[in-house]
Amino acid sequence: MPLRLDLAEPRVDLAPLAAALAEGACAVIPTDTVYGLVCDAGQADACLRLSEIKRRDPRKPSTAMFASVSDAETLLAPLEPALAQQARALLGRGATVLVPNPDAAYLHLTGADPGRIGLRVSAFPPALATVIHELVHGTIYVPDHTDFNESLATFVGRRGALQLLEERHGRGSPRVEEAKARFEDEALFDEFIADLYRRLNALYGSDRSREEKLAERAKIFEGAREKLKSVASKFRSQRRVPDVEFNNAVVVAQYRYGRYNQFRRVFERVQNSWPAFFAAVSAAASSDNPLGAVEALAQE
Repeated sequence: MPLRLDLAEPRVDLAPLAAALAEGACAVIPTDTVYGLVCDAGQADACLRLSEIKRRDPRKPSTAMFASVSDAETLLAPLEPALAQQARALLGRGATVLVPNPDAAYLHLTGADPGRIGLRVSAFPPALATVIHELVHGTIYVPDHTDFNESLATFVGRRGALQLLEERHGRGSPRVEEAKARFEDEALFDEFIADLYRRLNALYGSDRSREEKLAERAKIFEGAREKLKSVASKFRSQRRVPDVEFNNAVVVAQYRYGRYNQFRRVFERVQNSWPAFFAAVSAAASSDNPLGAVEALAQE
């Protein structure tokens, strides 16, 4: 059965879409111009299936479409600095650009000329930042370091979506303000979860008896339910109060996705340069403690 999602729904869950694309599915999604038929550009089989659906010769070159200029950095960073900057400017204005492909990326999209590749950035609805989040894992991913992977993807998804909207609609525009409000609300919720995680972690690490810990945990969860109402009263967007059933598994899962402030600080320290940011994060990813390395970079 086809998967249908309403992107206008404030609480739409895009995880099924991200999972379907990661598994090689094709999808029809809204862009800044028309609805587009898309798949994960990194999967040759999915791209072949897309060509078959469109009845298009798969040997013809196809354009790799990104949700923000930052998402295209893996293809822009290897270029000569001046050329890369010109490409970023054109992509930010909605143009499709044809650039050199020195790293031979996405060869299944380049047709008969693997030395060049077409790129385009499209203004997707802010809700699709979640899908960007999932696909970032295909750029930088460290096995067995979930906190690092999820927090990086969360930061890139949110920042990239906001930056694209600013480039397309201008700072202070209604669409930008709407996205800012939503991401700020999510940041408030993430900080609430982080505080709850720290309190539970301190409790579990104490020398109290098991019975005392369980009793105190119940009090902490009860207090968290009331505090969440206060946090939600500060929301600026139409986001509803999250319906959270507090337990250890839920808190840990939410915490892993929300530790992105360190990545934000690294981004600011490199003067909001995506090439410099990805270079720094890639170096951190190769260390024994990737998230610790990012935290150290953020404090330099």
